[in-house]
Amino acid sequence: MAVLFPKWFGTVDRFVVEALLEVPSLPERQKLLGMKPKSLTHDDAVVLIDILRKKAAQLNELFHTDEWTPRKIDMILWNQRDGQRCW
Repeated sequence: MAVLFPKWFGTVDRFVVEALLEVPSLPERQKLLGMKPKSLTHDDAVVLIDILRKKAAQLNELFHTDEWTPRKIDMILWNQRDGQRCW
């Protein structure tokens, strides 16, 4: 879905959960703590996609653009996993 509809969906996997848990001020943190990153449910995916959509909307509003998508947010999180830049 993320590849076909990047404006609406991001890829959700354990790496997204792990990266988002690095953000202590994230309002959905308690929900993330209740997830099993290696065994995500449909409900978990809904929460994660909602987080990615909200962040994309915040960035678009901040920068007065429509360039940010949930897919771009998940790509950034994936690229920065484990505190290392992935090339």
